[in-house]
Amino acid sequence: MAVLPVSTRIVVLTKVPVPGTVKTRLATHIGEASATALHEAMAWETLDRARASGLPVDVSLAGDLDSPFANQLRTSGIAVYAQENGDLGARMSSALRGPGRRIALGTDCVVFDPSWLVPANVEDEMVSIGPADDGGYWTIGADLSIPGLSETLFSGMTWSEPTVYRTTISRLDATGHPIQCLPNCYDVDTIEDLHRLMQDQRCTGRVRAVLNSISGLKSP
Repeated sequence: MAVLPVSTRIVVLTKVPVPGTVKTRLATHIGEASATALHEAMAWETLDRARASGLPVDVSLAGDLDSPFANQLRTSGIAVYAQENGDLGARMSSALRGPGRRIALGTDCVVFDPSWLVPANVEDEMVSIGPADDGGYWTIGADLSIPGLSETLFSGMTWSEPTVYRTTISRLDATGHPIQCLPNCYDVDTIEDLHRLMQDQRCTGRVRAVLNSISGLKSP
C-alpha cells in the first residue's frame, strides 16, 4: 500500500438521518423507518472502511450539526463540518477545499476495499476516480489547490446522469490532468441495488443487520 502525504484526508459527505430526507427512492419500497436506518448504517460503514485506510477522516454534514448523529460522530473522533448548499458539484468543491489532497466519499457505496483509497504512485496533480456501475463515480481524490481543477471537475456538470464519469474523464483528458482509475463499484439507490447488496458477501455488520430486518429481502 502506498504512503500518501500526511496532508491527504478523506471527506465523507452525508446527511443527518431524518425520515423523509434520506434514501427517499428506497423508502417507497421499504418504508421511511427502514430507509432511515439503512442510511445511518451505511454512513457508519463508510466511515469504518474509510478509517481502515489509515487516513484521517472528516465529515461534511447536511442537516443539524447539533443532532445526536453529529454528536456521535464527534464522540468517535471525527471532525464535522457544515455541508455547503448547492448542487453536488458545489458541495464537493467546498468539502474538498484545503491544503493537500482530499478524497471525497458519499455513503451510497459500502462494499469498497479500504486499500482502494490509497492507490500506488499518486502524483501531485493526479486525479483518482472510482467509476460506479450507474455511470457516476463512487469516489474522487484530488488536490483542489491546483488552478482550474475544481472548475474542471465540478462546474457545469449535469449530475445524477449516466454520463458523469465519462464527462469527467473527458474534461480531465482535455486539460491534461493525469488520471488514476480505481476499481469499479456500485451505489445503493434503488430497490434493485438493495437486492444486489443483500446478495453481496462483502456487505457485513450493521448494514447486513438492517437488511436482515427488512421484510421481503432474501439473504444470500
